[in-house]
Amino acid sequence: MNPIKGDISSKTSLFDSGTGIDQYPGAGNHQALFGGTPQNENKVISKVGSFYPVPAVQNIIKVTVN
Repeated sequence: MNPIKGDISSKTSLFDSGTGIDQYPGAGNHQALFGGTPQNENKVISKVGSFYPVPAVQNIIKVTVN
């Protein structure tokens, strides 16, 4: 197997930790960042789907391996 090197942003995914209820990103009324009280949830860690409009990871962050 060849080592990975360079920009791997397109191979990166966003995951849901499963510890808080799913809400619209940045606007849910139970998000601690916005003064809300988080509501606990106990789900399996999973890849974020398309239920809410979330930009592709490579459009938000850049991951480079040197």
